[in-house]
Amino acid sequence: MEDAHLSKDQLTNVVTTGYGRENIGKNTDSVTEITCHAKGAHYLHPETKTIIDIGGQDSKVIRIDEQGNVENFVMNDKCAAGTGRFLDAQARALNMSLEELSKTGLNWKNDITISSMCTMFAESEVISLVADNVAISDIIHGLNKSVASKTASFAYV
Repeated sequence: MEDAHLSKDQLTNVVTTGYGRENIGKNTDSVTEITCHAKGAHYLHPETKTIIDIGGQDSKVIRIDEQGNVENFVMNDKCAAGTGRFLDAQARALNMSLEELSKTGLNWKNDITISSMCTMFAESEVISLVADNVAISDIIHGLNKSVASKTASFAYV
C-alpha cells in the first residue's frame, strides 16, 4: 500500500486468496487460488486455455473457457510428488540449493529416468545414482522429467 501511496481508508474492497485466505482478517471477498489463476491468466493472455501451476506444496492443471472461467481442474495435494517440495528434498539430498539444482540440471547429457515419484523413494534412488557415479546434471534431469511427467498426467482435465 505504501508503494501505491494508499491508506487503508482508501480501500473499497479487499480480496483474499490462497491457503491462508480465511486467516487474513476482515475482507469483503474471498476467492480460491484456482479462480485467481484463471482470471489472471485470462487477463494477461486471453487465448489461454490451460494453466499449469507447480507450486511448493501442490501442483495443479486448470482448464479455462474463453471468458477465463474455470471449466475443470486437477490438483495434486496428497503428497509432495511433482511439487517444489519434491525438488527441494532432492536438492538437499544432493547438498545443493534449489538455484544450484536448476542451473546444474540444464547441462545434462544422458537421459536417465527416476522411477519413483515418492519423495523418500526418489531420494534413495538419487543417493544410489550418486554412489554409482552418475553425473549430477543427469540425475537432476531425471528429477525434472519425473515432475514434468507427473504434471503431464494431469493435463487432460
